[in-house]
Order: sequence, then C-alpha cells, then structure tokens
Amino acid sequence: MHNQKKQDGLVRRRGGFSLIETLFYVSLLSLALLIVSETVLVMVRSAETLRASAHLAQDAGASFARLTREIRGATGITDVGSVWNTSPGALTLQTTDAVGAAKTVEFRVLNGALYLFENNLSLGALTGSSTVLTNLVFRKIPTTESTGVKIEMTLRSTVGTASSTKSFYATVVLRSH
Repeated sequence: MHNQKKQDGLVRRRGGFSLIETLFYVSLLSLALLIVSETVLVMVRSAETLRASAHLAQDAGASFARLTREIRGATGITDVGSVWNTSPGALTLQTTDAVGAAKTVEFRVLNGALYLFENNLSLGALTGSSTVLTNLVFRKIPTTESTGVKIEMTLRSTVGTASSTKSFYATVVLRSH
C-alpha cells in the first residue's frame, strides 16, 4: 500500500488523481479550448468580412463620386471611345478644365480596376488593390433635352479568406448639354 494509509479500518489515499479523474479533466479542458479556438476563428472571419465590406463601400463611394462629378460637368459624350451596354464598359467625356480649355476624361477597366484618364494620361485607379471590378456597364440615355448615363458596377473585395461582392447603380444627367 504505497500511496494509501490505513486509518480506523478505512483506506485513505494520499494526494493525486485517479486515471479516470485525469482523463475527465483533460477532456473538459480540450472541449473548452476547442470552443475558445472556434470562437476566435469566427471573430477573425467576421472581422475580415467587415473589412472586405468596408473596402467595397469605400471604393464604390470614391468611384461613383468621381464618375458622377465628371458626367455632370461634361459638355458631351464621345461615342467613339465609349463602350455601351456591355461589360467591361468604357466612358469618354468631353469637358473643360479649370481655365476653360477642352479636355477628354475617360473611365476604363484595366486588370480588374477602374482607371481614370485625362487627355489620354492615366490619373490612376479609382478602386483599391483589394477590390476587383467584375462588372461595369454604361448605358446612354439620350433625350431631346439632355443626355444621361446609367451606371451598373459590381465590385468584389477579398480580405484574407473573406470575400464580399456587391452591385451598385446610378443614373447621372449631363448638366451642360
């Protein structure tokens, strides 16, 4: 009776856990660690999804703000450089700069990003590096009094393993037609 002491006819153990107790506590600890690790993974995925959605909103906002401003301020639309009713679309506008000199503004898709060109010089991408433009369609809306452009844009943003895709729509009328 190495680990036991006899007292008053009862056998009492001296410290330590039995094998069954040890297995029970190890199993309980393993279950708790599994629940904690799954919770952390869900939180990380949620944060990535949230960041992807934020990238989409930011890139769509910046793209539509610039598209809207340029279309409203344009003096005309050039059909030759524009691609209508199909994706990837392209839009070429005639406008003027701050001193009134004529200039051309173009919106084109290159390598999944929306680019802005002025007088055939690239001013850079309007969408960020984690966002891919998957669909861009321009539809010309001519009327007797003005010209409008309907824009359909779909963006996909990926952050880590999370991906978010959303479509955006706008209709803009040229002010100076």
